[in-house]
Amino acid sequence: MLVCAIFRSGPCRTPDPPRTCVVKESLPACWFALVPGQVSLSPALGLALVGAALVGLVVLFVWRPLTLLRPLLWLITHTIYRVSVFGRENVPAQGGALLVCNHVSYIDWLLIQSALRRPVRFVIWAPYARMWGVRHLLRWARVIPIDGSAGPKAIVRALHDAADALAAGDLVCIFAEGGLTRTGFMLPFHRGFEQIVKRTPAPIVPVCLDHVWGSIFSYQGGKLLWKWPQELPYPVSVAFGLPLPSTATAAEVR
Repeated sequence: MLVCAIFRSGPCRTPDPPRTCVVKESLPACWFALVPGQVSLSPALGLALVGAALVGLVVLFVWRPLTLLRPLLWLITHTIYRVSVFGRENVPAQGGALLVCNHVSYIDWLLIQSALRRPVRFVIWAPYARMWGVRHLLRWARVIPIDGSAGPKAIVRALHDAADALAAGDLVCIFAEGGLTRTGFMLPFHRGFEQIVKRTPAPIVPVCLDHVWGSIFSYQGGKLLWKWPQELPYPVSVAFGLPLPSTATAAEVR
């Protein structure tokens, strides 16, 4: 850790908490020290540095999981998609807010998160959160599972969890259509999000995903994944509308 501190990369330029900055500033130095030929290390010291770096990564992931998810977001938004963002300034820089979005593809949540620096907690269908291969990623992203088939109590509990997240100052996103579009047209909005902001009043920010219909992760053509991309990178847009009061109805937000 001493070597990491000596070779720190400079002052933290992001608005992260101080403890996060210390870890983030130290990691580049640890990497520099581990590059062959840069520093002569004994095997014991080398193992100690590797262990310290791994501990730093674990600590960083616990405190700021989005930091380690950023490479995945970058890969998707620079290879498969080319994302244009509009109205980012309409999303509050701090404090709770509810993002209400249309639902076009299975990676809508990644597109939204890639457009924002703040971490977003997504309300998603519970079976998705249990799928092999993605459940750990979604748990790290602190998603809020909701399962309509589990009965009214389970739905109310999920909506309360979302309201509690708003009260804690989190950004929460809900796909108000309640499912993926199979036609490319926007479905009617469910009114569940009204109950969230009724319990915890917060600004409602409408979000529109455009041109995502037709991508390989949408149901365009009746197929999912099993189709050739029309263009790579595929151009999509994420637009954030002006904040609406917590009294706005589903019809008004739509």
